[in-house]
Amino acid sequence: MSPEVNIRLPGRIRPWLMILVMLTTAGCRNKHIPAYLDPDLPVDERVDHLISLLTLEEKAAFMTGDDMWHFKGVVRLGIPPVQVTDCGHGVTVVLDEEGHNTGCATCFPTAVGQASTWNRELVEEIGAAIGREARALGSSILLAPMVNIHRTPLGGRNYETYSEDPYLSGSLASSFISGVQSEHVGAVIKAVTANNQQANQGYHSVEVSERALREIYLPSFRIPVTESAPWGIMTSYNKVNGTYASANKHLISDIIKDEWRYRGFVVSDWRGTHDIEALYAGLDLEMPGPGKVLTKTAILEEIAGGRFTEAELDDRISRILSAIIRSKSLEHERGEVNSEWNTPHHHLLARRAAEESIVLLKNEHKLLPLSTDRIKTLAITGPNAREARLGGGGSASVTACYTVSPIEGIMQQCGETVQVLFEEGCGMKGDMPIIYSRYLRTRDGDQTVRGLKGEYFNGRELAGDPVLVRFDQKIDFSWGWAAPCPEVDRGDYSVRWTGQVIPPETGEYGIGVSSTEAGVRLYLDGVLVIDRWGDPYHDNFEAGFRKVSERIKTTMQAGVPREICLEFHKKANRNSIRLEWEIPGKEDPVSAAVSIARESDAAIIFAGLSNLYEGGTQDRERLSLPAQQNRLISAVARANPNTIVVLINGTPLTMPWINEVPAILEAYYPGQEGGHAMARILFGEVCPSGKLPETFPQRLEDNPSFGFYPGDRNRVVYGEGIYVGYRHYDKQDITPLFPFGHGLSYTTFGYDNLQIEKMADGSCRVQAEVTNTGTVSGKEIIQLYIGNPESDLDCPPKELKGFTKIGIDPGKSRTVSFELPAEYFAQFDSRVNQWLVEPGEYQIMLGSSSRDIRLRGSMTME
Repeated sequence: MSPEVNIRLPGRIRPWLMILVMLTTAGCRNKHIPAYLDPDLPVDERVDHLISLLTLEEKAAFMTGDDMWHFKGVVRLGIPPVQVTDCGHGVTVVLDEEGHNTGCATCFPTAVGQASTWNRELVEEIGAAIGREARALGSSILLAPMVNIHRTPLGGRNYETYSEDPYLSGSLASSFISGVQSEHVGAVIKAVTANNQQANQGYHSVEVSERALREIYLPSFRIPVTESAPWGIMTSYNKVNGTYASANKHLISDIIKDEWRYRGFVVSDWRGTHDIEALYAGLDLEMPGPGKVLTKTAILEEIAGGRFTEAELDDRISRILSAIIRSKSLEHERGEVNSEWNTPHHHLLARRAAEESIVLLKNEHKLLPLSTDRIKTLAITGPNAREARLGGGGSASVTACYTVSPIEGIMQQCGETVQVLFEEGCGMKGDMPIIYSRYLRTRDGDQTVRGLKGEYFNGRELAGDPVLVRFDQKIDFSWGWAAPCPEVDRGDYSVRWTGQVIPPETGEYGIGVSSTEAGVRLYLDGVLVIDRWGDPYHDNFEAGFRKVSERIKTTMQAGVPREICLEFHKKANRNSIRLEWEIPGKEDPVSAAVSIARESDAAIIFAGLSNLYEGGTQDRERLSLPAQQNRLISAVARANPNTIVVLINGTPLTMPWINEVPAILEAYYPGQEGGHAMARILFGEVCPSGKLPETFPQRLEDNPSFGFYPGDRNRVVYGEGIYVGYRHYDKQDITPLFPFGHGLSYTTFGYDNLQIEKMADGSCRVQAEVTNTGTVSGKEIIQLYIGNPESDLDCPPKELKGFTKIGIDPGKSRTVSFELPAEYFAQFDSRVNQWLVEPGEYQIMLGSSSRDIRLRGSMTME
């Protein structure tokens, strides 16, 4: 049984539930209920009956949404508006009774982190958990997963998607969808297709060959459509070969609906419908409501003019009604549905997922795992050490109910056995060091506490009573699209921090704020010294996206407190705020980090990115670490030979210091339990088992999209064709920084006894034996690749066609088996516009990564 939880249903839903109750109660009295309410009947029969009861006007209205987060309902038939939510690594839309987007959810690793687990079963568990939380928080449909391919390492939303490889992406998406829909909550896979960059995505046309479309950009949709039947598919913002995806008949009707025989609904991305051609391309639903193109009036006009028929309309809305019925929103006697939210079960799953997502990139001299027997003093530094980074600045930003930062996780892991020293070293952004809690104090009733008193308000004018009062140890936040706390509306809030700053030295200080997409005011002793507040409700559009870094000079006396007040309001979605200063005579922050590293047994640098650099609407500008992080890493590594770098980010990074650092971990954005997971990996409580779902290039110029990205405002040519990711590096014989599929362990694995058996139907069975040849239990990800060196087509040297993850104890062996259908050997031949399996000898390769092939064999196709 699922734990009982309090479910908050938005106030606007309650009248609909009352109508439904009255309808079903009347049905009980009459011992007869309408067929569409009968859970014992097949879904298609219930849909047909419901359509027969709808008027033409009611049917025409179903092709647009009700509002931003609801599909339409029909009051007279007790069909409620269905709430949808953005999602992927947690529920993002939590509406209170007034419709404010407030509340929290369990935050799992982002999609790229889920992909680095290479664990179908675990990803399915995550999907099921998010489905249960969606149900508990009022939603019946999740706008996830996103499965667009990592074409460029600069892609701002790569962290929201799985991989550069379509087979890995499609397989994990299928697992996620199966998990979500097992809870009678629908998944909407997105965003079809070739939506691989944020730059100009709403305007440009992606010029892509049919072969690349079929082999690279569509399989991540086709695999889950075939295996898991998502309730919906979302179109992308961009054009594909000259036509907007929402109006692209070749994509929607020819391929998705006809070729794939897809029976779910096709919905536009929000405000991604441009003209009535979308109707004739096959689009079923325009979002958000009330819509501008597929409105009731427009649909009725098309029918009246003979350009669209009622039978065609019935087909479109049947797809939407099927989803509503599958969500159990119309049950006469509602069957038990699971609703679980923010429970210990989900917290543990979030930690397990984070642990399996972390990739050990390098481990010279077996520096890791650390041991509390050897490590008595530990230096921690880096801009991601004290913040739990949850994922970029896109619509999938989750407001977690709690988070565990890396330093919190390590301190809890070590307890009293290890002395932990901390210096930030450098900030993610900002010109000066943060003012830390040891220099800040405020009042909590009769007590003096470290930090500043934070008062959090709904609305941008600090008006009324605060919805939350808390004490913040420092002011260094980048909330992005998420809320700073569950109590505030994540789209509209403000904060006031008050207290005192205690200077440690006498002299002239620099003090200031750095902010992004926010209004700020700073007061010292009641005097306004920095004013970048603006007009919260009437600033022009560009004002919302401004970045501010401003400081003043002021003389302070050692130990003499100064009253300080910092006010903040959100302007746009990538908002951040940082309170900084420069202490007279103080060594620079990097030097301070070097000092603690020099006196410690080991040093850990938590580096990487945040939602200030990647996320919805923003691609990265470069591959390098921002700010002073490269300098910090090199300086600390020189001071301490036992230096470990932990990267927290959503996209690949260059590492000019790679030969200076013995151990490197890639954690991606690991979710709310990331701090615990990283600590357990670092200290050997868990053996790392993640592997990269993408290639890390040594330089941007090595990436296959280089020279073709970002195109111009109107057009981007996918000149690399099918050579995306590792396909390109293999074909061009380019050595990457880290290859696709790479990931080390604290143990070792041997591969033996490859067997390949061809079946009568052209498929084949591949088996091998894998042995744990090390000293600790661990999990290995066995990857199967196929190559066709004799092909008449231009083909990559290898392509992923299978993977499995298994746990093995030391000295033990396990047999792995793969079933390869004949279609896995096919390539799309544009000359005849179809998939063909060429005759010849195909290579079959098993390996620990795309560049670590352990076993090779072959099979002849006739």
